[in-house]
Amino acid sequence: MKDEEKLSMSFDPNTIQHLGIKMYSNLPSAIAELVANSYDADAHSVEIDLIDIKGNRSLVVKDDGHGMTFREVNDCFLRIGRNRRIENVSRSPEGRVATGKKGLGKLALFGIGNEIRIVTKKKGLHEKISFSMKWQDILDCKDKPYEPSFNREEDTGDAGYTEITILEL
Repeated sequence: MKDEEKLSMSFDPNTIQHLGIKMYSNLPSAIAELVANSYDADAHSVEIDLIDIKGNRSLVVKDDGHGMTFREVNDCFLRIGRNRRIENVSRSPEGRVATGKKGLGKLALFGIGNEIRIVTKKKGLHEKISFSMKWQDILDCKDKPYEPSFNREEDTGDAGYTEITILEL
């Protein structure tokens, strides 16, 4: 890992409160958002697991879409308000009409849980990226960018995927 590499998201935490949590404060809406993201990633299969172990509830959504590189995580996933129309990205690599347009859907996840874990691997590459975002850590950032810690690991499979786990439902 290079010392200068980091993941970074910059915003006022009230953005998440107003645009994300209040827009998507129930489980069905958040699940629909995650499935729409999977569709935009050209997934052919999406697994949804609701887990309740002794009152510890979580939601796991895993797709077999094209996944993301480190740069795509930073430039696309962690970018609040990314506008695909301005970027002329109206279709997925396989030609699907993109459903996501405003770059706010990821905020929906904090409407139902306090921690989000993401693991993603770009199709054809042999590296997976994993990181967690915690609501309280984001709030504590105040006027500086949010920089979640991350791991880069080898993954020798050729398939792409993204797995999002929402904890503390």
